[in-house]
Amino acid sequence: YKRQSLQAAKAAGVNVIGDIGLFMDLADKPVVAVTGSNGKSTVTSLLGEMFVAAGHTVGIGGNLGIPALDLLDEKVEFYILELSSFQLESVDNLCAEAATVLNISPDHLDRYESLLDYHQSKHRIFHGARQVVINRDDKLSTPLIGEKVKSCSYGLSRPDLNCFGVIKESNGESWLAY
Repeated sequence: YKRQSLQAAKAAGVNVIGDIGLFMDLADKPVVAVTGSNGKSTVTSLLGEMFVAAGHTVGIGGNLGIPALDLLDEKVEFYILELSSFQLESVDNLCAEAATVLNISPDHLDRYESLLDYHQSKHRIFHGARQVVINRDDKLSTPLIGEKVKSCSYGLSRPDLNCFGVIKESNGESWLAY
């Protein structure tokens, strides 16, 4: 019912903005945005720990832990947000410094009419992103972006130039490589 009301308001020309859109309007520091069907909490938390270990003050939250609007703080240097497909539905132009869709598998199909609708909701994270990180092992996570958008990829295969991947040695050892 709530979703239908919001869609009717939008159709009537009402400007509808959610908490993430409002956060992006107010945040004055770079935002790293993470979504996906699986692993987004783990990746968001690990990124946060990496930023902290590098000596940065970060706000970590969104769909994980602290709501995005509660993260706003002048002392924060970076924001790292886990975003759900539900949160992304009301965002027109996220404009994150970096964004990724880790993976897409059939999920929330009680809410979305099809996997394509769910996919499109997740891919709203890329709108206006200055850099994207692509899982080359999951084609549904690959964004349609312009040539000027900086990108890198990761996967379990041997990496190409400026990409992350796994190199397997003849002795059976595997190495994460760039």
